[in-house]
Amino acid sequence: MTASSKTIFEQGRTARRQGDHAEAIRCFRQVIAQQPGFISAYNNLANALQQSGAVDEARAVYQKALAIAPEHAVLHANLAALEQLEGRLDAAIAHGHRALVLRPDLPLAHHNLAKAYAEHGEFIFAEHAYRNTLNLAPEDAALHLELGQLYQRYGEIAKALDCYRASVRLKPTATAYNALGAALQEAGTTELAERCYQRARRLDPEFSQPWYNLAQLAERHNLNQALAYYQQALALMPDDVKLHCHIAAIKNLQADWAGYSERMAELTARLSAQAEHAEAAPLPLMSLLAMPIPPALLLRLARQHAAYFTRLARALPPCPHTPAPPAPRLNIGYVSPSLKILETER
Repeated sequence: MTASSKTIFEQGRTARRQGDHAEAIRCFRQVIAQQPGFISAYNNLANALQQSGAVDEARAVYQKALAIAPEHAVLHANLAALEQLEGRLDAAIAHGHRALVLRPDLPLAHHNLAKAYAEHGEFIFAEHAYRNTLNLAPEDAALHLELGQLYQRYGEIAKALDCYRASVRLKPTATAYNALGAALQEAGTTELAERCYQRARRLDPEFSQPWYNLAQLAERHNLNQALAYYQQALALMPDDVKLHCHIAAIKNLQADWAGYSERMAELTARLSAQAEHAEAAPLPLMSLLAMPIPPALLLRLARQHAAYFTRLARALPPCPHTPAPPAPRLNIGYVSPSLKILETER
């Protein structure tokens, strides 16, 4: 590699770290033109293209690089990540496995394979891949967090709590504390959950989810506090339809009729827009039933709600169910005369 190419390559890496993808792409293309066999330039170019949204170009660059170096494990691992993000899960899993055949000790390959399996709904394989990744990188707080999210998704709350606590211990971020709080809440430990949410919002006041979770807890015993938390979350996420629903429901419960007609008209408009998105997250339907929402719109939202949970259910592993054996025939030793008469009359 010439000194000139090396200088341009480092300029490209600096530009990519700074978020200047156009400059990074220009630099890496220039390096490849000068050094067509320099695989790191292809890898960085594909990364920059992917980050700029040019996914098909990024895939083509990875494939061109693999044609030059078919046994380059990092290329396979990175292509697995790209395919997983694009929903091409079979391809992602194939490239992940190929990377591991080439380099069994590559954490990136195990991690990307774990994410692909998790999205594919293969819980056991995803768990195994995450555990392999953690064996190679036990101090990675983000890995503990992701594995905890996998466990919580499949109802393994005790294991999820262990992972979240490890993540908090290694790197106490707002995201980790919020996840720990959600698992504690699901386990019924609401007081500890609230402490975690409070810690999360202090660590990152711009993170809306802890405010929402605090509102959910407060709604059981203090509507004013719940309303304040929802409004704080709404200030951070002004287009979140779910927040508008909760705020409208609380104001109705408090008989706050100021601006009621305008509030309901705005909410109906937001709900109509939400109904157009097939994969939108569910809304609090029970609260909406107490509002003057058009029945046809409520029906569309209910169907959307059902479709959302159907997709979640299909992603879950099959329930290990063994059918019960047929019940033995019940032999009655004594039949009363009245029952014999009834049977005869029938």
